[in-house]
Amino acid sequence: MLSNDKKQAVLARISEIEKYVLKHQGKDIPIDVVCGIKTAESDELAKLSDSVMPILRTALVINWRESAMKSRYEHFRTAFPEISTFCYG
Repeated sequence: MLSNDKKQAVLARISEIEKYVLKHQGKDIPIDVVCGIKTAESDELAKLSDSVMPILRTALVINWRESAMKSRYEHFRTAFPEISTFCYG
């Protein structure tokens, strides 16, 4: 078990790390903000009822930025609105 002093030191270090700035989509953003963005994206995926989105999202984002995938996915959904699964039958 950590003493209160050590616990406070660990929490201070975590806070320091969360404020560390890195490049995300060409912008300088603190790590805690990037974590929030990624969490929101994961929540968005979890709410979807079709099986197409996770597969297409992965395929369309390979070697590209997340923002490029979103416009490609919207184009796919507009072109093929009836597709909700890759299962045949």
